[in-house]
Amino acid sequence: MKRRWGNRPRSARPPAAAAGASGRGDVAGTVILVSEDRFRLVDDLGRGYLFTLSRKAGLDPDELARWADAGRRVSVAYRGEPDVGAIAERVRPVDGAR
Repeated sequence: MKRRWGNRPRSARPPAAAAGASGRGDVAGTVILVSEDRFRLVDDLGRGYLFTLSRKAGLDPDELARWADAGRRVSVAYRGEPDVGAIAERVRPVDGAR
């Protein structure tokens, strides 16, 4: 069954859908998959986010893949709506990461 958010008030939408409406957002979690310049992050509540790594992020995809292999937690500042073309503008390790 496909979810449709058009008739639901913004407050009833999941956080990922609401965050994308503003055009910018921040999320922290663990990177579980890296493929070229795209990566998937899972937050503490188990929600998944798909991002494209910006060339201006100052991070090499190989480094991001090493963080994923190590299970390291990261913070991502992005623009756009996750899973619909969000661009990760900044990716940084979270203090106290594994």
